[in-house]
Amino acid sequence: MAITSSLPASSSATNTAFSSDFWDLYKSSKRDTGYVLDWLRRTVENAARTKKSKTAIAPIGERLTVQNLLQASELVSKRQITAPLYVRGAFKRTLVKRRQITEWYRQREAIDPTVQPANEKHAFFNDALATAYALMCPDQDEPAAQPVSEKAASKPTRELAPQPSKNFFDVLANIPEEEPGSPVLELAERDVPQDVPEPPEYVFVDDPLAEILDLHLYVLEMDALVSAAKHFWKLAANGDMPVPLAAWLTTAGFAATKHLCDIVTPAIGGHQALIHHYTSKRADLGISGIDVSKEMAEKTGESPVYKDFSDGLALAFPCSALINFKRDKQHDSNFMAVVERQPIAKSFIPEEKEKQDKEAFMQNVMKTISDPYEKELPQHEAVAVMQLLAERQAIDSNAMQSVLRSITQLIRDEKTKGTSVKDDFNPLLPETREFLQSKDVFPGTGLVVGLQMMLETCKSFVYRDSVPNPMNCRMMALRFAQEVTQNIQLVNDHDAVAKNHTVPVASGLVGVSDRLKAFMREKRLDLYSQSPWTGGQQMVQIIAYALEAGLLLCNQRGIVGTVLHGYNAVQQLAEAPIKNPLLDALSNFLVEAVFLGRAPSSNFQSVWMRFLGGGIDKKNVRGKDGKKFAITLPKRPTNSNNSTDFQKRIDAFSLSLFHNLYGTDWMGRPEFWAQVFTSRTKKTASKQEAMQYETKLHRRPFGDALYMMSDVVSEEFNSEFPIAKVNFFAVYMTCVDMLTEISRRAVEERPEELRWAWDLGGMDSHTDAAAGFAFIGFLLQDVDTRATKTKADLSKHSGLRLVQDAINHVWGEKKLEDFFWKSFLVTSELPPLAADQVLCRVQYISNDAGQRGFIGIGVADDRMYVPPVAVGAAMRAGIIAVVVDSRAASLPVGSTVMTLHMGRWADTVVLDAADCQLLDPASGIAPTHFLGALGAPGLAAYYGVVEVLRAAPAHTLVVSGAAGATGAAAVQIAKRIVGCRRVVGIAGGAAKCAWVVSALGADACVDYKSAGFHEELARATEGYVELFFDNVGGAVLDAVLPRMARGGTVAVCGAVATYNDPAPMRLGNWMEVVSMRLQLKGFILLDYAEKIPEAIGKLVEAVREGKVVLGEEMETVVETGIEGVPETWMRLFEGGNRGKLVTKLVQ
Repeated sequence: MAITSSLPASSSATNTAFSSDFWDLYKSSKRDTGYVLDWLRRTVENAARTKKSKTAIAPIGERLTVQNLLQASELVSKRQITAPLYVRGAFKRTLVKRRQITEWYRQREAIDPTVQPANEKHAFFNDALATAYALMCPDQDEPAAQPVSEKAASKPTRELAPQPSKNFFDVLANIPEEEPGSPVLELAERDVPQDVPEPPEYVFVDDPLAEILDLHLYVLEMDALVSAAKHFWKLAANGDMPVPLAAWLTTAGFAATKHLCDIVTPAIGGHQALIHHYTSKRADLGISGIDVSKEMAEKTGESPVYKDFSDGLALAFPCSALINFKRDKQHDSNFMAVVERQPIAKSFIPEEKEKQDKEAFMQNVMKTISDPYEKELPQHEAVAVMQLLAERQAIDSNAMQSVLRSITQLIRDEKTKGTSVKDDFNPLLPETREFLQSKDVFPGTGLVVGLQMMLETCKSFVYRDSVPNPMNCRMMALRFAQEVTQNIQLVNDHDAVAKNHTVPVASGLVGVSDRLKAFMREKRLDLYSQSPWTGGQQMVQIIAYALEAGLLLCNQRGIVGTVLHGYNAVQQLAEAPIKNPLLDALSNFLVEAVFLGRAPSSNFQSVWMRFLGGGIDKKNVRGKDGKKFAITLPKRPTNSNNSTDFQKRIDAFSLSLFHNLYGTDWMGRPEFWAQVFTSRTKKTASKQEAMQYETKLHRRPFGDALYMMSDVVSEEFNSEFPIAKVNFFAVYMTCVDMLTEISRRAVEERPEELRWAWDLGGMDSHTDAAAGFAFIGFLLQDVDTRATKTKADLSKHSGLRLVQDAINHVWGEKKLEDFFWKSFLVTSELPPLAADQVLCRVQYISNDAGQRGFIGIGVADDRMYVPPVAVGAAMRAGIIAVVVDSRAASLPVGSTVMTLHMGRWADTVVLDAADCQLLDPASGIAPTHFLGALGAPGLAAYYGVVEVLRAAPAHTLVVSGAAGATGAAAVQIAKRIVGCRRVVGIAGGAAKCAWVVSALGADACVDYKSAGFHEELARATEGYVELFFDNVGGAVLDAVLPRMARGGTVAVCGAVATYNDPAPMRLGNWMEVVSMRLQLKGFILLDYAEKIPEAIGKLVEAVREGKVVLGEEMETVVETGIEGVPETWMRLFEGGNRGKLVTKLVQ
C-alpha cells in the first residue's frame, strides 16, 4: 500500500514556509502582468487592422504561452512602438516580484537539492519575461541577459526563445532592488491612469510557477473562508456579533466559494483530480502551509491560522464521509431511523482539548514517518498513519454522518409529505440533494467545503472557554418565527377594522405566515438543526421575510410616507414642535424613498405627491369670497379588486444591504458592492465601476471581502435604528393609528384654516386612515398656499397643531426600542423596590406545559384564565429565588422564596411579598420539589383528584401524562393518599411506563406510543373506569372515552398534545359522552387559591409519612444559563423529561 505524503507540516519540521506577504506579492505580480498583456493585446489587434505582417502574429487571449508574449514583444520592437510609462513600470515590477518569489524557492535548495530542477524551470520562464522586457523597453535599463542577436531577430518569431539560464539573478541583475511594498513601487503603481480598466486575469499555460501557485491559492481561498467564518461565530458565541449576521456572512462566503469551486474544480477534472494534483504538486514544490496573510491571522485570532485545506486534510476527509454516506449509510434503515435529541455540545469537544489532541496527533505522525519528504510512504507507515488519522477524526466523522443523515431526512420528508423545504432555510440541503441524486461517486468541492465549514462553525460556537455555550440558535429561530407570525396576525386583526390591505399585501402576509408556521411544526433538535449556521440561516430567512413583508406593508396606500410628510411639516413650521424618536428615525432611514433625497422645508404638497407617484386630480373651485382657486390631490387607486397601490418606493432591496445580498442569490448587485467598497459613501455603480469592483473581489481572498461586508452591514444590527431588527409591522400599525387619530380629531375640532376642505366636500365625518391621509393632503396644500400667496405666519396653524397632538397621543409612553424584534435576549432595567417588595436572584425555574397557554393556544385572550404574555415580555413562570434586597419585613435578605406563577424567565426579578412563600431550609426537602410535587403540578393533581373527581377507595382512576410532573403526582395521590382500588397510568415509552408502576405505585401503565395501545388500554381497564385525570387531550382522550363507565367523570387539567398543533382537536368518540352520560370538568389551580397553604401542608405530611415519594428520580433538573431556558422548556413537548422538569439557572 502507498500513500501520498500530504500531511500537515509539524512546527518542528524543516520545511521552508512562504512569507505571509506571499499572497500579496504573487497576486500583485499577476495584476502587473495583466496591465502589460492587456496593452500588448490592444497593440497587436491595432497592428493587425492597420498593416499586414509577413509572419502572422497570434492574437493574445486570456490563456496564452510565453511564445505568444515574445511574438508580440518582437512586433513592438520592430515597429518601434513605445510602451506607455505605466506599462513599462508594470513590467519592471513584475520582474522584481518574480525574483522575490524565486528567491523563496531558492532557499529550499539548501534543504532539499531535488527541487533545483523545478527552480530551473522557474528561471527559464523568467528569462523569457526578461527577453520580452528588453524587446519592449530598449531605452530602459536593460537586463543583463544575453541580448538577442541580429540573426536571431531576423528569424521567424516562433524560433525566438531564451535558453535555460543557470543564473536567473544575473538575468535580472540591472533591475532595481525595490522590494514589494516599498515607497518606490507603491508610487509607481499609482502611475496607472484612471481611464485604464482593470485587466482580466491572464494565464500563461506554460508557467510552472503559476500552475502550482494558482492551485494553491485556490485552496487557500477555502482556508480564508473558514478562518473568517470561525472568527464570526466566536464573536457570536460571546455576544459580540448578532447570530443572524454571523450566519449571513457565512452563507455569503460559502456561496462565493461554491461559485468559484463550480468553475475551477470541473476544469481540473473533479474533486478527486483536485486532491491528486494538489497533493502531488504541493509535495513537488515543498510548500508547507502558506499563511493567507498576517492580517487574516490577527483578525481571526487563530493561532495558527486555520489551514486544514492547505494542509490537505479538509480536502480529503469530508469527501470520504460523503462517499461513505452515499454508498452505505443512507441505505442503512437503522441508522437513518435515528432521531437525535441532545445538546449540540455533546457532539464536540472544547477547542483547547482539540488543540491538545491535534498536537499529540502530529507528534505521533512525525514519530511514525521515517522520511517526511518522501512522496510515497512505505506500506507499514501508511497503515499506521491512516490508523492515527481515523482515531483523530472519529468525533468529526460522527458529526458529519449526523449532519448528512438529518439533511437526507429533510429531503425524504419533501418527497413523502409532498412539502417543499425552502433551501434558504437549510444550508447544504440543495448541494447534498444534488450529490445524492447524481450518479457521481465523488462530491463537488463546494459541498466538501460546506460540510467542513458546518463542523468548524459549530466548534467555534458551542463552547465558550471550555464551557458549553447555553445559546441555542434553533430555539432562537423558532422564537423569532413565532414572534413574526404573531405580528402578522396582529396586523391582520388590525386591518379587519382599518381595511387598508391590498390584495398583493394580504396574500404576501398569508404566504409568509404559512411558511413560518410550517417551519415551527418541524420538531427537530438534532445536531444539524441546532448548528449555529443552520439556526442562524433560518433567522436570516425570517429577517428577510419580515423585512420584505414589513416594508411592503409600509409602502401600502402611502400610509407611512404620508405620516412622515405630515410630521416633517410640523417639524418645519409648527411652534415648539415635539420630536418623535420613531418618526425621526424613519425620516432619516427613508429620506430617499419618501422625501426623494431631502426633507422639504417648502413645497410640501409637491414633494408628497411626487413620492406617491401616479396621476393627479386637479379641480378649479370657487371659495366663499367668490374667488376661484385650484386644488390638487393625488389620484387614488380605484381598482375594484383592491389590487393596485401608489408607486412602491419603499423597497427592501434598496434599503438594506443585508436583504440586497440575500435577495440576489448571495451574488450582490453592483449597488451592493459599491456601498461595501466605499463604506456606503456611494450607493450606485456605473458599468465600469461594477467591473472594477468585481476585479477587486478576485484580487483578494473572499475572506477579506467578508470582513469589509461585516464592517458595513453591522450597522443594520447595531445602530440606533438597526433596520434588520426593526419590526415594521408595528411601525405600520402605529402609523395607521396616527392617521386614524388625526381624522378623529379633525372631525371633532375642525381647524379654522381648513374649513374650505369641508365646504368643498373633500373631508367628511369618516374616522379612519384614509380620512387622515386626505387631511394631510389638504393640510400640505394649505400651508403651501399660505406660504406663497399670503405670506402668513404658519407657526400657529391649528392643522399642524392637530397633527402633532394626534401623533403624541398615539405615541403615549412608547419607546423606540418597542419597535425592535424581541426574540433576542433583552436586558431591561428593574424598577426600584416599593414597600412590601423584594429583589430576588433566580435559582430555579419551573417548566410547565400550561405556560404554552400564555402565548396563544387558539383561545381568545379574553377567555383565557390568565392574561397572555405580551410579545417581547418575559415569560411568566414559577421560580425559587434568593432575596438580595428587601423592603418586606417578613422576607429578610438571604431568604429563599417560592412563587407559583409570578416569576419570570429572568436572572433577577422584583416580587411582591404577598406572592411569595418562604421556604424553610431546615425542612429536609429539596427546594426544587416545591416547584413539582409540592408546587403547582402537585397542587393541581391534588385538587383534580380530591376536589374535581371526588376520588374514593372504590374507584378505578386513569391518569394520562402519568410520567410528567402533574401526572406523576396524581398517580401517587390517587393510590397512596386516597387509596383508589386501581390506578392506571398512560405514558410514552416502555421505560417511562415501567417507572410509573415501580416508583409511583400505579397498578398498570399503558404505552400510548405502542402499536397495540388500544388493546393494551382495554386490558388495563377491564370492567371500565369511573374517573379519568387528563393532562393530554387529543388521541389519548379519544381512546379513553370508550373505556369510561356510565356516569364517569373526566377532570380536564390540560391538553398538551394539542398545544403545538394548529389543527383543531377532533374526537371520534365524542358520542360516548352522550351515551354514557359522562361529565367533563375543566379546572385550574387558581380556582383553589385560598386553599393552597392547606393543601401544601397535607402533601408535606404525606411525604413525611412516606405516602408520597420524593427523590432525584421524581424530577429532571437541567443546568443552563438564561439563554438556554426556552430550549429546556421545549423538552416538555418532546417527551424529554421524567417527573418534574426544572431549570437550574447558572448565573
